[in-house]
Amino acid sequence: MKHPLCVLTLLASVLASTSLFGATMRCNDSIVATGESTQDVLDKCGAPSSQATDSPHVDEDGYVVRGAATVEHWTYTPAGGITYQLRFLDDRLVEIRSRRN
Repeated sequence: MKHPLCVLTLLASVLASTSLFGATMRCNDSIVATGESTQDVLDKCGAPSSQATDSPHVDEDGYVVRGAATVEHWTYTPAGGITYQLRFLDDRLVEIRSRRN
């Protein structure tokens, strides 16, 4: 009975560490992680290579729809051959994706 429990514990640890690894990015001498503000990322990494902003939805009277968020997409392309795509919701980093060029 101990053996399956050990295997499940090990598997859960590996999955947790994998998801944590995917939610960080190295910038200069710092680490950027989900939950940080746009200003924190700018301070650590400088200006992104490109960025786009999707404004929150507004109704026909010009008011922001309740629950709508501003979404920003930033791209960093450092010299290492990996492109990082960051997504912010209302100035908070919620997703970091990376891909090889």
